[in-house]
Amino acid sequence: MYYRRKILLSLIEFCGKNLSNTRFEKLLFLYSKKHNNYYDFFPFKYGCFSLQSYQDKRILIKKGFLEDSENNFILKQNISFIDKIKNEDRKNLMDFSSKHKKLTNQQLIRKTYLEYPFYASKSIILDDVLDGDEKNMILNNRKLNQKTMFTIGYEGKTIDKYLQILIQNRINTIIDVRKNPYSMKFNFAKKKFSEHLKRVDVDYIHIPELGIESNRRAKLETEEDYKNLFDHYQKNNFLNHVNILKNLYDILNNKERIALTCFERDFNYCHRHIISDYFEAYYKVIVKHL
Repeated sequence: MYYRRKILLSLIEFCGKNLSNTRFEKLLFLYSKKHNNYYDFFPFKYGCFSLQSYQDKRILIKKGFLEDSENNFILKQNISFIDKIKNEDRKNLMDFSSKHKKLTNQQLIRKTYLEYPFYASKSIILDDVLDGDEKNMILNNRKLNQKTMFTIGYEGKTIDKYLQILIQNRINTIIDVRKNPYSMKFNFAKKKFSEHLKRVDVDYIHIPELGIESNRRAKLETEEDYKNLFDHYQKNNFLNHVNILKNLYDILNNKERIALTCFERDFNYCHRHIISDYFEAYYKVIVKHL
């Protein structure tokens, strides 16, 4: 079992064994922020949210560790993982639960909103939780900045971390420049990926014409291999797809904050930097690599 799931189960045990979805999510968020970041979160309708925690919930229900409940995280009787986690985590969870388990749901929500206002930036319940000045502090996180083309790879990122970065940078449109938008990482395959983006009001556009055939990416081992790949890509794709690049510029002008996305963590080893370099040089666009 992944260690993060042992932390999840132990948190539930320490905090009462039966937690509403909202209460669980806020407790897991606060604990993760203070101790080891076991889960990533992004701003959502009721504050901090982790898709990974709900995916783990479904798996833990299937494996018989949690009750099958839509609205609660309920530890099954006689299940305990407290003795299966590290001593440091056990102590941290004990201290954390003693300070937080008596807080009401409303108090927990206020605590997360005020201590981590970015994660409340998409909340639809601000009026129910905060006063005027507190609400204005949150709303300031929603303001847009200047027109920018970003690039971002999902290698090494959870879907929650990826969405967090998009929201943090006010990105409203993802341009998928993979030739084939499939991935061994389930959450980044086209259908599921676009569904996750829709959750946070980010548009998804796939432009396969700007991708690279997978066979051309095989056996890339040296700097020279990458140089040859990108030289070939630049000469062929840009000469053949000028109209598509013009359409992409129109999208940027309309949406103002878009991000080119592909797999590689380092943009220098991904063809997305060829696209962004072109826009930076030809259209004088502001480019930021995330």
